[in-house]
Amino acid sequence: MYYLFANPLLVWLGNYGHLSYGKQQEFIKELGDIEIGVGTLQSTNSRVADAVICPVDRLWQWARGQAHVQVDETPWCVKGIKEWLSSSPKISA
Repeated sequence: MYYLFANPLLVWLGNYGHLSYGKQQEFIKELGDIEIGVGTLQSTNSRVADAVICPVDRLWQWARGQAHVQVDETPWCVKGIKEWLSSSPKISA
């Protein structure tokens, strides 16, 4: 039953909470007495990263067509590596 809340919670803890896999393991153990392996944490993060590729690409294409886009850098972990979505304003003459 833990899986109903665990996936988004673990992804958030790793990517925005900046908790290592070891700290995530400890947190889940304390929270619900659930033992979870590093491989499970890595595969969960990988599945979520794969799931957001197309929406992020569509957002990027949409943003590039706008007259003005506020610059932002939003981090997330892609297969253990922190990636950034960066956007900038369209320059017109």
